Amino acid sequence: MNLLSSDLRQRPAWTEVVTQLLHQPGGRWQETELDHNHITLMVPSGNSYRVLRLLVYSAVDVGKPRTIQWIGGLYDFCRSDRSDAPEAKIVYALETDEEGEEGKGEGMEGYMKLQINLLSTRNPPLSSIPILPISLPSDLPSLLTSLQQPSLAPAPAHIPIPPAAHAQHLPNSYHHTRATDFDTYIPSRDTLLPLCTVPSASHNRPHSHPRFTPLSPQSVAILSGPIFINFPGLKDLLELVETAEGKEQIRNAMALASGSEQVEVEAERFLTFWEQEFAV
Repeated sequence: MNLLSSDLRQRPAWTEVVTQLLHQPGGRWQETELDHNHITLMVPSGNSYRVLRLLVYSAVDVGKPRTIQWIGGLYDFCRSDRSDAPEAKIVYALETDEEGEEGKGEGMEGYMKLQINLLSTRNPPLSSIPILPISLPSDLPSLLTSLQQPSLAPAPAHIPIPPAAHAQHLPNSYHHTRATDFDTYIPSRDTLLPLCTVPSASHNRPHSHPRFTPLSPQSVAILSGPIFINFPGLKDLLELVETAEGKEQIRNAMALASGSEQVEVEAERFLTFWEQEFAV
């Protein structure tokens, strides 16, 4: 049984999505009082389950003492519960109705401020808790479903890199034999990689400004899994983007690993982002 905090229902941006989750078929969700987090998620792990505890925020929460207190409290609880800090995660909505038209852009600014706040708190080291960005509160159910899918933590098959693709620049870790560890928090993978994309066209919304949608957890898992057996770092992944052969390798890997049209679209948005940006 997955649990939702009653506190989450009291926050206007999240009221509708709480109701949506509680009315999902199968009665998998229950509303209750939670002392340390907003969502408790049961994630299949072999023949058992592991518990994932989530806090849910947006720009209006950043900078409030209560926000950092709750994040620190969740960190302490996970440690005392003999869990790893990565068993705690923060979900952050980049855009909510609470900001209004005049507040456009505050979501990304708040996201960066939250990361700075966590990096500034070293005792305890709150930056070890990953932040998972979503575009809107309405994207929360799909994120939770993704987090519960065993496919996000596969023993990835090796996808060979063509030797013609600038072999002198290919990292040795392409052929690393150890499986990707998705339970270990890697900032460049879990925090930065989802943001390496361009805004998508906005549909079914009253205004036509582009909507920023982070890469889905599935795309992040493929980019840091089947392509790199053991994720070495974002800069190594970007060495593929520098060549036409490398770009095609990324397209093929994401198409083969997912078979999803959404992931193939996100591959193009990832590559387009790096046509406009560069690593230092």
